[in-house]
Amino acid sequence: MNKSYIFIGISFVLLAIVQFLVVPFIQIYSVYPKIILLPVVYFSLSQGQFRGTIAGFIFGLIYDLLSGDIWGINAVSLTVAGFFAGYFFDESVTDPFYYFRKFLIILFFTTLIETLINSLSSFEGLDLSFIAFLLIQSILPALYTSFIAVPLAFFRKEMKIS
Repeated sequence: MNKSYIFIGISFVLLAIVQFLVVPFIQIYSVYPKIILLPVVYFSLSQGQFRGTIAGFIFGLIYDLLSGDIWGINAVSLTVAGFFAGYFFDESVTDPFYYFRKFLIILFFTTLIETLINSLSSFEGLDLSFIAFLLIQSILPALYTSFIAVPLAFFRKEMKIS
């Protein structure tokens, strides 16, 4: 088994635990980061679109089982997120700083899509106006998730995906 699969699996389990235990304490007016997207986006960018889609489905299904949410919502939204992030898979990226900026942009738009799908399918926030719905349910969580991901640049000397 490839080391990257084990690393991604372990990081997903750890981040899912953090999502359940820590994130409720750092949410701001019901806006919280979706840190479970970090391994999905990372895996999609490192392994490609097909494997990222499969990983998103598996991680989403596991997250549905652990979270007690409506079964299938996270599986669908993380599958779409893995598919979308995997679209940007590029083997030729060598500059780590360029890659990290690209990673944050891809993470932002992936979170935007995932939270939009998740909110619409769970009927969360539908009593808001359309602009407020987009802002509260998608744009702010995407910004928050991207902001949470910034310290990754300091923990890794090289963001090159191999």
